[in-house]
Amino acid sequence: MQTFVSKLREVTAVYKTVNDLNNIKISCSKDVADFVRRIYPVDINIREAMVVLYLNNSNRTIGYSINSIGGITGTLVDVRLILRDALLTQATGLILIHNHPSGSLQPSTPDLTITTKVKESAKIMDVNLIDHLILTEESHYSFADEGKL
Repeated sequence: MQTFVSKLREVTAVYKTVNDLNNIKISCSKDVADFVRRIYPVDINIREAMVVLYLNNSNRTIGYSINSIGGITGTLVDVRLILRDALLTQATGLILIHNHPSGSLQPSTPDLTITTKVKESAKIMDVNLIDHLILTEESHYSFADEGKL
């Protein structure tokens, strides 16, 4: 008879401090767009990516994560990772940000679907989806400003 030994993984969180980006007050979609352009992980005109900004109860930044980096026309979004990071940062609010390399500010059907999915999933954990922004090189589109949340 053979005995199997399972390796259990310990879960830990690592927080990296970016000094000039901590505790910034977010009051409007322009604040979000200005903030995220400083940390965006890809060239906005070349590849699509999803960044999530985590906020405290006073709408001050407490963290961000790069949820995914995709290709020219899309990126996969993992809702479980978004919510995991919200819980690890003890966020009460989150903002989704992704770009459209095409330059179009119009939300696609998958954009609308993922917004609804994140909003409903986060609500169960008492985390508020505050906004979802689409960035282009020249401008941004805010789901909240356009009444899409």
